[in-house]
Amino acid sequence: MEKTSCNEKVCKRCGWCCTNLGKEIDLTEDEELKLKKHIFNKVGVVYIRTLRKFYLALSPEEARVLKNEAKKLGINLEVLPNKLIYDKDNNKVIVYDYYLNHDSCPFYKKNLCTVYEKRPASCRQFPSTKRSYMKEVEKFIKKRKINLLNTYYDETVEKCREFLKKSNATAGI
Repeated sequence: MEKTSCNEKVCKRCGWCCTNLGKEIDLTEDEELKLKKHIFNKVGVVYIRTLRKFYLALSPEEARVLKNEAKKLGINLEVLPNKLIYDKDNNKVIVYDYYLNHDSCPFYKKNLCTVYEKRPASCRQFPSTKRSYMKEVEKFIKKRKINLLNTYYDETVEKCREFLKKSNATAGI
């Protein structure tokens, strides 16, 4: 397998991370499912996308900002749901965050970021990606008093997929 990251401690602005979204990670389907189930059992989050590829996570606000910038620049941007939380009391799915569904960042042109001042937190923090995502999700759930569906992973994934089919999950961004 070829190199899967720049392995730098300081960003050298080489563009590797910008041009390798969608790059495969050495993770089998079984390992991916095991990891997804572990995360679900720990905090109640369903990853709807594959974990076997690099991606750029976006908060709902970052997704809105980038959609607006893409429109201004005439860029066709595909932003899709990433982490989902099923709210049992309201019988709905909450999209916790989104991801940029591109193999290369469409804002990266001629070795420069065309949205540098508005780039997402993941880009601002790179290469220091040490974040406690699960603790953030736990705080999000607790703060909003979301009652999680107490069921098996597969059932929750199916409920999330049904909800996404019925609603246009990216319409609000």
